[in-house]
Amino acid sequence: MTKEEVQQKIELTISQNKAFNELKKAVKKCKKTNIYFYQVLETLSALNGNNVKSVECLDDPTCKGIGYDDSRNLQYLSYPGIETDCSFADDTHIVILK
Repeated sequence: MTKEEVQQKIELTISQNKAFNELKKAVKKCKKTNIYFYQVLETLSALNGNNVKSVECLDDPTCKGIGYDDSRNLQYLSYPGIETDCSFADDTHIVILK
């Protein structure tokens, strides 16, 4: 399959594009209200950006002296999230077509 054929298969339909544009508007509105987005694997979550500076990995130098059982560990806290199909980081990604 050529790159052009793959490109055609992944392009959004008119209704999908409309829905995606609505999502972009919603994200823009969220950012205006200072929502801090936090994503791990398939879950996109929202935190109060008025109080959250960043989210760091425990092994980051910023977290020196913080233990796994720290009260700020997001695994122990509640916050809204939505499931997406995104579960990658910065690896090379290959689309598998139906």
